[in-house]
Parts: sequence; C-alpha cells; structure tokens
Amino acid sequence: MRLEVEGIGFSYGDRSVLEDVSFSAGGGVLSILGPNGAGKSTLVKCLAGVHRPDAGTANFDGVDLLGARDPGSLRMSYMSQEQPASTTLTVLEVMLLGMFNTLSYRVSDEELDRAMAPLEELNLADLSDRPLNQLSGGQCQMVMVAQCLVSDPQIMVLDEPMNNLDLRRELMMFDTMSRVTRERDLVTVMVLHDINFAARYSDRMMVLKDGQVYGIGTPEEMVTEEMLRDVYGVEALVDRDRSGVPRVDPIRAI
Repeated sequence: MRLEVEGIGFSYGDRSVLEDVSFSAGGGVLSILGPNGAGKSTLVKCLAGVHRPDAGTANFDGVDLLGARDPGSLRMSYMSQEQPASTTLTVLEVMLLGMFNTLSYRVSDEELDRAMAPLEELNLADLSDRPLNQLSGGQCQMVMVAQCLVSDPQIMVLDEPMNNLDLRRELMMFDTMSRVTRERDLVTVMVLHDINFAARYSDRMMVLKDGQVYGIGTPEEMVTEEMLRDVYGVEALVDRDRSGVPRVDPIRAI
C-alpha cells in the first residue's frame, strides 16, 4: 500500500499556499516539517478532505483521496490541531464516535472492548468516563490520537499530534505511534515542529518551504546545517547522538 501525491496546489483567495507538492509514502512514518506558514497544515487538510485543492491528485492503494470516496473503501483517520475540548461527551463516547462508520445501532460488548483498547494502550483507560472538557490539554490530545487508532486505519494523518504534551507524554506518544505504525503496517503522516524528535522517530522526512517541497528523504539526508540555514534561517550544528540519529544544536537566528 502506498500514498501517491502529485502536483497539489492550494490558495486562500489570491494567496498561494501550496504549489506543485508531490511525494509518495509507503508503510512507515513520514514527518512533514517546515517553518510557520510553509503550508504543512494546509497540505494535510487537503489530504484529509477538509480543503479541496486547486490542482493535483492524491491516491492511496488505488483510492482517490480527493474525490468522492466511499468511506468503507478506505480506512483513514485524521487528527486536526483544533481539538473539541468544550464538548461534554465522555472519553468513551468520543472513542465510539471514532467508530461511527461501523458502529451498530445498539453498541455491543465487543464494540465497547474495541473502543477501550486504544485507551488502555495509551494508559488512558481511567479517563473513559470523564467528560472531555474536564481534561487537560495534553490528556485531550492523547484521547484524540486514541480516537484515530480506534477505527483500525490504514493511513493516519496527524496535524501536530504532540501539542500540549509534556516530555514524558511526548516520548510515550512517539514510541506508541512508531510501534503501532510498524505492527499494523500503516502509512502515518505527521506534521511536526521538533526536528530532533522527527529525526528520531521518522522513517522519512519532507521539508516544506514557502508552500513547495524543499526536499524529502531519510532523516540523515534531510537534517543538515544547509537545510536549517535555507529553510529555517537558523545557524546550527548537526551531529549524531549515541544511536547515530541526527541531532540539531541551534546557535542563532540568521
């Protein structure tokens, strides 16, 4: 299974945000990076059907992501930056909503078990009867990621899934996403800001600059001092940690 994106373009009125964005992704984690305003969130919204691009195509396993698609023909989950923290739905009810396309009229014990499974996997089971509006920002973020998993997706598109998470939760989340992606043979596309985390947990990285693809490749290929100067306007040193993963040590803004 493979995600193939060709020539995506998108504008807000007269302002071009994406121009001729093309890439492909197989099983594994593809992180999308770039400075603020580079078009990262707009791109994943186009893939998820929130925005309709002005140009281009996107196909996954022979299914057109941008056209009218049968929800049953493609298991795809999307997590937005905007979280419904004001809802009075309980965490368990939020999980059941994530199963809406396959949920029976009367929720069975099996379906309840399925809804609880990602919460247990992310150590959130004790929150299942809590309203979402009573959770912290980080807890809410974790629940939204769990909801993405409950639909048993083939492709996951996550827009800054690590927002509001403390360091321990970030590590837990990255470990979980990496493991789940590998075990389920998923295509996982994540918008990230932290280059060091992206380098450690991504199979491939795509860097956007001014709405265009600056480059795409492995973390070793993409995390360079030249890229940080060209894209982020930052002088930095790039070395390797004990595992050989690229590590960025920023020095100053250029």
